[in-house]
Amino acid sequence: NNTSANLFIGTLDTGDNASDSLTVNTAPPGPSPVCGLTVAQWTFAGFTTNPPPFPGPSTQAGNVITAAISVGNSLTAEADTTTSGGNPQPGIRLYGWQKTSPIVTATSAFIQFAIDTSKYTQVNLQLDAQRKANGPTTSELYFSTDGTTWTQKSTFSSTTTSWGPYGPYDFTGQTSTTGVTYFRIYGYGANATSSGNDINLDNVTFTGCATPTPPTLTKAFLPNPIAINGTSTLTFTLSNSNSIPLNVVTFTDSLPSGLQVASTPSATTTCGGTWAPSAGATSLTFGSPTGGTIPASSSCMVSVNITGTAAGSYQNVSGFISSTNGGTNTGSTGSATASLTVLQPPS
Repeated sequence: NNTSANLFIGTLDTGDNASDSLTVNTAPPGPSPVCGLTVAQWTFAGFTTNPPPFPGPSTQAGNVITAAISVGNSLTAEADTTTSGGNPQPGIRLYGWQKTSPIVTATSAFIQFAIDTSKYTQVNLQLDAQRKANGPTTSELYFSTDGTTWTQKSTFSSTTTSWGPYGPYDFTGQTSTTGVTYFRIYGYGANATSSGNDINLDNVTFTGCATPTPPTLTKAFLPNPIAINGTSTLTFTLSNSNSIPLNVVTFTDSLPSGLQVASTPSATTTCGGTWAPSAGATSLTFGSPTGGTIPASSSCMVSVNITGTAAGSYQNVSGFISSTNGGTNTGSTGSATASLTVLQPPS
């Protein structure tokens, strides 16, 4: 259960008139944290309607519960699908900014990003922004872990109307370790609060350090059922919810008595790695000696032909899937279960 222990369990009586001891040592360390993981990102791809509702993130890590946009204090947000409206188009157009300083967090117009940062350290924010000719000349970045008390992080100014990158802004040690961190951008120096006095945003990206989420494994037999000595293709789907690839992926699968690899295995893999089941085999191993790779935020598949040698309904449960940088998935999504029915011909 991934719990570290240093435990001595007393004498075991094995019935051979001898005393035997069992020692359980500290569990081996898990994979090391990886930095630069995408927590959430908005590229506004496919964003054509005007909020509300606001578009969800283009990318959101599987262990991030909350990733949401909102605006407040009379700020208006619209999709900007014009040629220069995004980097590349579309972006999000924002207007309603105040004319003069100072910023008052309770009353000044803002756009807010609420991000679940509980699984990440060293959170960074980077974005692209474009000031329209009459838009605010100065923007201020604030953050809060309770949505009430705000701390200013940075001030950035723009005197041009070209798209430019801003950040990264490093929030190491400043984000919530138990829930949501709120990030707000305020602006001032706009000629007016109407449309045309805008700031456009695009490619808003939050990254951080964390141990990648382990891979997941599912499988299926097709066709199903089959006749005795018929053939079904057993396909495993290996999935990765992280924004980085998972490397040296492995798993094993033992076929129940009555099933075996067909005389023509036709083994295939889109995951790389070693996958070469032999005809008649009942024990399958993926990734030995060369582990596979699951692409970032994607999945891949391995398959092999299976035959049934006796009639019956066979449940097949795999071992746990693992990777070097995501560790072993010992949960319900870490092993795959599927059943194959083998039918006796009529007489």
